Amino acid sequence: TPKHTPKPSPKPSPKPSPKPSPKPSPKPSPKPSPKPSPKPSPKPSPKSTKSSKQIINVDSLKQIAHQKGTNPGGTFKDSITGKTWYIKKPKSEDMARNEVLALNLYKEVGIAVPDVIVISPCPSNLGGNFCIASEIVEGLEHNKTKLINGNIKGIYEGFMMDAWLANWDVVGFVFDNMLIKNGLAYRIDVGGAIRYRAKGDLKNEYFSDTVPEIDRMRKGTYTDKQGKKHPEPAAAVFGAMTDKDLELSARKVISFTDKKIDELLSEFGPKDGQDRKSLSDKLKKRRDYIKIRFPANYANDIKKLEKAMNK
Repeated sequence: TPKHTPKPSPKPSPKPSPKPSPKPSPKPSPKPSPKPSPKPSPKPSPKSTKSSKQIINVDSLKQIAHQKGTNPGGTFKDSITGKTWYIKKPKSEDMARNEVLALNLYKEVGIAVPDVIVISPCPSNLGGNFCIASEIVEGLEHNKTKLINGNIKGIYEGFMMDAWLANWDVVGFVFDNMLIKNGLAYRIDVGGAIRYRAKGDLKNEYFSDTVPEIDRMRKGTYTDKQGKKHPEPAAAVFGAMTDKDLELSARKVISFTDKKIDELLSEFGPKDGQDRKSLSDKLKKRRDYIKIRFPANYANDIKKLEKAMNK
């Protein structure tokens, strides 16, 4: 009997490969929450004084040195900014504004002076509502000999500004109001300029429509206790100026237009309108006197100015 060939076992159907699990779709990154609108900067408290350049909080000031000069004051360090200031208390707000005006007139024509702010109120140990804070310029040198030698930049260049503003005490009796840094003269105390004397009295008729300081500050003398005459400090520093030096220095004063004088007076000058107008007129007359005195600068104006001043 023929043997039955065994039927091959059917191959098992291949199991279908498992479908890969779908990858979870990435979660969308959360949108950044909108930044909150910046809060407006808090206004400085009444004890903070702010300018375009500096902020002083009188509560953060600590006195580190005593008074210099004739007005109550001292050297203070700001514990927040680390800056050092000399702060003094003039007799009145008007005197404080007078000094800040003088400094800004100097700055306008590039004469080196410290940054100065009127602060209100004063530090508690000085008392009062109005003080002047002058930022200490580090590295200043007190050197009478260098000043007298006349080789320091800025001394002669600023002389006619000193005369125009009647800054009689520009050098200081012991040559300490004009100091030196990197070969440049700094006028660090102009409290005796324009309308006020250094001790706080008004100059009145001694601040006139002409500029006798052009000669007086180069030739003045004083007599000591032994009866010996000496050049006043300003004369010792400016006495050797030549006509050319004077003419070059005069250009700084002559560069002030009526408009510029009025702009600076509007910002820094007397608050009283009549005092401000009177000072504006006087500064313009004194500038015009310098134009006449140094005609090489403004020859075309001479006849007109002479006529105006003789009225």
